[in-house]
Amino acid sequence: MKDNIQEVGKMTKEEILAMEAGRELDALVDKGIFSGNGCVHDLYWVDPDEYVCSKCHKQFVSPEPWAYSTDIAATWQAVDKMREELFSTRRRFLKALQYLTVTRIEGTGETGMIAWPDVFWLITPEAICRAALLAKLEIT
Repeated sequence: MKDNIQEVGKMTKEEILAMEAGRELDALVDKGIFSGNGCVHDLYWVDPDEYVCSKCHKQFVSPEPWAYSTDIAATWQAVDKMREELFSTRRRFLKALQYLTVTRIEGTGETGMIAWPDVFWLITPEAICRAALLAKLEIT
């Protein structure tokens, strides 16, 4: 999967949907949504307030710099980024969220429709990341 990080624009819907929450999905979100370098960071401790990636040499204040797929606070940055996008991208994002949480109720294996307000109770950081990637890469 690490090769796909450089080829984020060439990933298929199935490949994105198959990704597990974790560092590789976080790196894809960083590159695909925030136009970062997509590095799957290997951080080492420098001093009490600084970590450095041994691959890209970027500095961080936390040992987990981007936990988009597991931390809802970090994930919300992707939601905010989607709000800044063109209407067509925002619409693809919302359709992907619907697919991931309404049509395929995340984590249950169940399918079916639920009321839209209930989407927010069932949504996961991982689903938001996947939906944002699908929207940005114009995959429907």
